[in-house]
Amino acid sequence: MVHPDLLRQRLDALELVTRSLARATETKEWREIALTPDDVQAWLGVLNDTRLVLGTRLGVTEDEPDIDPDAPEARAYAIYYWLTQLQGDLIDVLLK
Repeated sequence: MVHPDLLRQRLDALELVTRSLARATETKEWREIALTPDDVQAWLGVLNDTRLVLGTRLGVTEDEPDIDPDAPEARAYAIYYWLTQLQGDLIDVLLK
């Protein structure tokens, strides 16, 4: 019963993230995005949802595995940990 509403919320959040990325200004090394409060909520939701899906697929637990860089899932783990860091950084900025 709630599936259509949840799907719509996630698609709307993805749209906000996409629009905020389009507003990014680029320097030599970075891209900077000024986020509105709605953008922030969308980013947090999209990051969290993506991490949950990827973490479930990888079987992530609290114990960090030793990952062979040549293993087929090594890139997926790298993305998972990057998303975790990005989400943490966003939360740190919000708490300041």
